Amino acid sequence: MRRKMSSHTARRLAALTLLTGLFFTSVLVSALPAEAAMALTNARVNFRTGPSTTYSVIRKLPGTTPVDVISHGTKWSKINDSGEIGYISTAYIKFTSTGRITGRVNLRSSGSLSGTIITKIPRGETVRVLAGPVKGWYKVTWGTKTGYIYKNYVAVDETAALKAELDKPSIGLVFAFNLGKFSAFNPTVSWNIATDPYPSKLLVVTKVKGSTVEVAKAKLTGDDRIVIPGEVIRDWKTTSNYEVIKITYNDPETIPFHFITVTEPGGKKTTQSLRTSMKAVLDWASFTYD
Repeated sequence: MRRKMSSHTARRLAALTLLTGLFFTSVLVSALPAEAAMALTNARVNFRTGPSTTYSVIRKLPGTTPVDVISHGTKWSKINDSGEIGYISTAYIKFTSTGRITGRVNLRSSGSLSGTIITKIPRGETVRVLAGPVKGWYKVTWGTKTGYIYKNYVAVDETAALKAELDKPSIGLVFAFNLGKFSAFNPTVSWNIATDPYPSKLLVVTKVKGSTVEVAKAKLTGDDRIVIPGEVIRDWKTTSNYEVIKITYNDPETIPFHFITVTEPGGKKTTQSLRTSMKAVLDWASFTYD
């Protein structure tokens, strides 16, 4: 006998389906050396000889140009464009992912079986994932060719996205909500602070070894009734870079909720509400320092 789905569960499934359809992959390339990452330009941008507008423009790179990021800072990033080294504004970089081809697959001109076959990609090859999946199709680049492949023939690793994002100087904390896509991250510790019958789960990825991680109950303050962190109920000191904590907490539609604060050894701090962090996010989200 089939059980009737609750309205609460139905709403959550509907929201998840919508978010999955909208998701655009943004990850570092694990196949490249540690100092290089695949990315796209997100708009037309000047490719310069140095990290300043005073340096000459080598050429203009169109939007969605694939580049390899050698290093990136708050304002300027050093990149490799088809073998030529130069600099572009960091604001114009969008990290992309790689996928490993799991079975020989047709690279097509559009995301459909009616799309013309451009070439066949052998099993074991690595492709650059530009977008998707949309209706089951990824847009990818393989060598000099760009087209579409079906999702069943490619394994896309999302895990490195979090490390790529944390490498940005302005970012202090990353939350991963789709735990299945980041299974390569093994949590050092797991905290269950949920009292709601429909709890949510996330991975908290910290940045620097020796950081203090605290989860605090929310409290109201003053006549303005502002919600701020209150009593600390969990704490941890990280023993490595990119340490992961798994948290099971109240459904984001409910209250009360909690705050998480990560303080690095040098004093940099990031504080985020576990509840408000779920607003307008997809599979993962990053947060700047306070």
